[in-house]
This record gives sequence, structure tokens and C-alpha cells, in this order.
Amino acid sequence: MDGVRRLVLTAMLALWSSGCATIIHGTHQRVSIQTDPPGATARMAGMTCETPGALQVDRQSPTQVVIEKEGYKSKTVNLETSVDPLLFLNCLCTSVVGIVVDLATGGGFSVEPEHIRVRLEPLDVATIAPVVPPPPPSVMAAPLGPPPKPLGPPPTERTLIKTPAQVAAEANAALAELPPLVPEEPSGTGLVAVMPLDTQFANMDAPARFVLDEELRNVLRDVLGGPGYTVLSGEATLAALADMHADPGKPVDAPHAIETARAVKSQFFVSGSCTLAGGQYSVLLRLVDTATGQVVSSAVVEAPSVPALRDQIAAKTRQSFVPVLSRKPAG
Repeated sequence: MDGVRRLVLTAMLALWSSGCATIIHGTHQRVSIQTDPPGATARMAGMTCETPGALQVDRQSPTQVVIEKEGYKSKTVNLETSVDPLLFLNCLCTSVVGIVVDLATGGGFSVEPEHIRVRLEPLDVATIAPVVPPPPPSVMAAPLGPPPKPLGPPPTERTLIKTPAQVAAEANAALAELPPLVPEEPSGTGLVAVMPLDTQFANMDAPARFVLDEELRNVLRDVLGGPGYTVLSGEATLAALADMHADPGKPVDAPHAIETARAVKSQFFVSGSCTLAGGQYSVLLRLVDTATGQVVSSAVVEAPSVPALRDQIAAKTRQSFVPVLSRKPAG
């Protein structure tokens, strides 16, 4: 019986001399970090994680979280500490000593915000990669490839005079050796490419995302046809993204979007994202000048369903995009 009493007294003494908050949740707090787009690096006090992820923060030492991603502007989030309500439990379950312990170890504090969620802004093209035009061809440059083959054998005394059938046969044989003619692609003047929307926060699968992208292209064909612009097909845009080694099933970052738009020779391109929060869809669209990489216009559309987005997108882009494109006519 004396042993049991000693054990109880020892436990009560340990609880009396310890911090209630320190015992319950320790001296460090988990802070979760999400970014749009994901894949960014979060740094704080020598610790790093890739988003979405989390960092263990010392409750007693407020600091800053720096979020960086290639092709995007960095973000800094300040963390603050406040007194945790568990600190006041010491007044009931322990003593003044427990409060002092919680304050000394940091267990009596909480870190805010506990959940960080930021949207990263893409860098201008001037800060991504300079575009150097190819040098003009030299006047004295060597000819490309071997000289063309003559049509038929060299003339001799016996072949100076040929029948029309011989001339036709030789011409057909020479034409058969030529590569097939490939029609030239349009120069790109007046073209607008629509990049796949970032829907990772919209709870959409791949088929739903494809339907949304095609609906956006159809709406923009009607809206941008007035100023004389043509919206590039989805097949051509996805093929160009694949050539740039970009995964069309993932969000397209700023460098790949600009390279793709230049590859298809579009004068402008549209990029953006779609999110779902509180039963409401929100679509952010950006109109970017391919030559400079500058965002020349933007529009934000909200609707309770994806079908309802169509009319809203048409009205907003007609209001925001058309005046800008009218000042920069196609051609």
C-alpha cells in the first residue's frame, strides 16, 4: 500500500511541476503549406519542404516562411505567436510552476496561421529567359544539301532529240524523287492559343477538365472573332505542349506556356485556373502577349456550376479582352 501511495504522490508531483500545455501538444507546432500551383519550396529557419507539405515550427520563436518556385514570384508569410488557451488550464490542473514551465518551453504558445495557402504569380518573360533572334544567313554561306539532280541523263548526240513520251516519262521519274509538298502553316498573325486550365483545386477529373477547356475555346472563338482573331484548336495546342516536354495533364507553368505559344506562332495566349470553394466555381483568366510575356488583361468569373460559367466567361472576356485586342488589331 505504501508503494502505491508513493507512486501516486510521484505522479502528482510530476504533473504539478510540469506544464499542462507542454505535456499535451509539446513545444513545436505543425504548420501545413499549400500553393497554387504546387511543387514550390517552402523554407524556414533551415528547414524546407515541397508543397503541399508541412513544417515543424518552434512555438516560442515566430519567424517567416519563404515560398519559392521557378518561373514564379516568391512569397513571404509572417508567422505570429499567441497565448494558447491550454496555458490557463494550469491554474486548475497544476500550479503557477506549470505556467512558468509552459512559458519557458514555448508550450504555452500557438503559431498562427496554422494553415498557409498562397497563389503564386508568374514572372514576366523578361525575367525568365531572354529570346535571342537567330542571326541572318550569310551571303557567302555554303549551299544547303547537294545540288539538284538533272532531269534525265546528260544530252548526247543520240539523245538531243526526244519524243514527247520520253520527256514525260523522265519528268515523272524526277518528280517521284522529290519530297512531298507540305502546306505552310499560318504565320500566326491573329492567332490566340488557350492553355489548359489549372483545375487541381476544382475537384475535376481529366475528362471534366478537357470539357471545360474546350468550352472555354468555343466561347473565346465567338468573343475574339470580332476583333479578327482566331483561337487555335485544342489538338494543336496539346501537341505543341507535348513537343515542349510539358505534361498536358498537369498545370502549365509560365515558361512552357510562353514557349508553346511561340511554337504555334500565336500573337496572344490565355492561361488561368479554376477553383471550387463553398459550392462556387471561380475561374481566373489571363490574356498574355506572346512577344513580351506581359499580362495585358485579366478576368475573374464565378458561377455555381460549370455550365453556368459559359455565359459569365463570354460577358467578362468581351468586357476585358476585346478592348485590348481591338487596340492591337490582328496583323
